[in-house]
Amino acid sequence: QAIRINPENADAYVGRGAAYSDQGKLDSAIADYNQAIRINPENADAYVGRGAAYSDQGKLDSAIADYNQAIRINPEDALAYYNRGVVYSDQGKLDQAIADYNQAIKINPEYALAYINRGVVYSDQGKLDQAIADYNQAIQINPEYVDAYHNRGVAYYKQGKLDQAIADYNQAIRINPEYANSYYSRGLAYNQQGNKREALENFRRAAELYQRQGNQEWYQNALARIRELE
Repeated sequence: QAIRINPENADAYVGRGAAYSDQGKLDSAIADYNQAIRINPENADAYVGRGAAYSDQGKLDSAIADYNQAIRINPEDALAYYNRGVVYSDQGKLDQAIADYNQAIKINPEYALAYINRGVVYSDQGKLDQAIADYNQAIQINPEYVDAYHNRGVAYYKQGKLDQAIADYNQAIRINPEYANSYYSRGLAYNQQGNKREALENFRRAAELYQRQGNQEWYQNALARIRELE
């Protein structure tokens, strides 16, 4: 079903491009963003949308070029900074990623996702206290943010704070009982505490969820943990 739009309305192309992106039709999305940019070369949203589609295609340099354009047009575009930060992070350019997340948060101090992603980068850099501070912020903004609890649990686990890690995994599972990673991570924490029975129970639940969700790699990882403990 083609979406009928006004052929000279740039925002209409942006809207349809976003709809195509959501459907995974990235080439159609990019074609619509191209049209929007042809009609209005200063349409920041079109560059952000096209950048996201390029990113999904793995064309990271093209994505960054589009986010650069969006930021040039609108230096207060928090999403453009956030998205560029994600690409820098994927490229291993962690300091540049943090600089972009900082900027996104400066523009929008309630940007929970930017805190979470900055926390992930800090965690990758071994800066666990800073990561935990960012996850705390995300939870303060959105107390039902499942990824923030899970990620904070991982950081506590890395610090050897197993009870706090388990408490966070419990919260993540309370919010989303299908959150396989938290069962797996809770299994690791229980195993570390020498609680083999609880560890096995969590790895089995994780394996069941990974299998149901079609995540073969982590299904195999969970099975390997189960075999170690049985």
